Amino acid sequence: MDVRSFNIAVHLPVPDPQTGWDFHMSHGFAGLIEALEPSDAIEFHRRALAELTRMHDSGGILLDRGAVVLLATDPAE
Repeated sequence: MDVRSFNIAVHLPVPDPQTGWDFHMSHGFAGLIEALEPSDAIEFHRRALAELTRMHDSGGILLDRGAVVLLATDPAE
């Protein structure tokens, strides 16, 4: 079997602060927030939305991510 890997850059524009928050909460980040004391979780959420709003107002929110793509081929086929 031949396996190759490729690194790719992913740039995701986010239309608004709430979408940015929702994106992070849907990708494993929620467990970290849920582990906080409720008052700390509320304060973290407040501060995160304030920072996302600042980014949005300063030209937009862009999530820069990297990914590894693996491609495998079976020589028998």
